[in-house]
Amino acid sequence: MVEFYKNFIRNVIRWYKDEINAICTFLRGIVSQEALKITGKYTPVYQCLRFDFLGTIENLPNNDNRNPLNCRYDTNKEKLKNIIVFMVGADALGCEYIKNYSLMGISCKKGKLTTNYNDNISLSNLNRQFLFNKNDMKENTSKSFCAKREALKINKDMKIQDYQLLINDDTRYRFNDEFIEKQNILISAVDNLSARKYIDDLSTFFNKIYLNSGTEGTKANNEIYDQFI
Repeated sequence: MVEFYKNFIRNVIRWYKDEINAICTFLRGIVSQEALKITGKYTPVYQCLRFDFLGTIENLPNNDNRNPLNCRYDTNKEKLKNIIVFMVGADALGCEYIKNYSLMGISCKKGKLTTNYNDNISLSNLNRQFLFNKNDMKENTSKSFCAKREALKINKDMKIQDYQLLINDDTRYRFNDEFIEKQNILISAVDNLSARKYIDDLSTFFNKIYLNSGTEGTKANNEIYDQFI
């Protein structure tokens, strides 16, 4: 028991100043769920929730360098800056991913984030796709373009490319074998089943890590497939 408290105190001291975007996003979701109890919309959660952040870091080496770098990437590994990512979708999930990635410094050095979505912004999007505004809707602007624009406002160092194409065999001229081979991670942030299946097939064929996710109301799923396991 004494050893447990020693490890607990040591980890709290090492991590108490960190702002990890994924954790912040999770906590914002909990706060939003609490707000739903007032409105009566959807099904409120009344159960107890235990979230053990320290459990997610228990396997990190004790010699992990925690010396401050005096920049926005104090808690980030160099590897994150060099990740090459292909993400299909720029709706609610895509906005959340791009916001988090720009804050975390993903693809801000040798890496690159390619976002692709063939849809424009409409009024019904603005209540949950927070990277867009009314002017974007009036100008009939593409979601992937606006997401890129806002990502660069958050982090000017981010290497990000946007396309407005369907993901299928007809667009293989753009997303060809050479392009897919370069990617470290493929991400599906769309509800379209055929698009998700297509990305899944690409990740399997090219042995790429695949992040598949989706939302419906207050429900969500998030699955990571590592083809090398």
